[in-house]
Amino acid sequence: MKKTLLFALALVVVGCGSEPRGADPDAEALQQACDGGDMQACAALGFMYATGEGVTQDFARAASLLEQACDGGEISGCHILGLMYANGEGVTQDLVRGASFYERACDGGEITACTNLGNRYRRGEGVTQDLARTVSLYEQACDGGDITGCFGLGLMYANGEGVTQDSARAASLFQRACDGGVRPACEME
Repeated sequence: MKKTLLFALALVVVGCGSEPRGADPDAEALQQACDGGDMQACAALGFMYATGEGVTQDFARAASLLEQACDGGEISGCHILGLMYANGEGVTQDLVRGASFYERACDGGEITACTNLGNRYRRGEGVTQDLARTVSLYEQACDGGDITGCFGLGLMYANGEGVTQDSARAASLFQRACDGGVRPACEME
């Protein structure tokens, strides 16, 4: 398990825009809230078990809690679970299942999941390659403020993948991504 990968990605998922409201970092309090039907608490506790932050790392428990959260409508749980399945971290790698969790999270408004799902469609990982769908997902993510989605969209325009090649549009998207801290975008012309 690459703790840093899940931790960094979950900070994006749980820490920006989908932070469990009023979640207590204490595992017992989170467990009580989860048992009481608070799906955000289930997702936060699942993240803790996935990373070993504040509890003994337990991937099976993490996956169970995240799936419970996802099934209960907490999109951050869907996204983190998608990451786990896509990367084979704590669960058997399953690109199809990972993509399905990304889809659920993206449909629920988790824009970073839209970028991740776009990456899967671009490479045909767990889904049939579909460049037009990739462009749509990157646009959705970029319009929602995910600068990584803007970078991906810039690559599509620069390479003419799924869209008519447009160097000016690509440059604009790369600049937006660079301004947002995506370093590789700063190196694009």
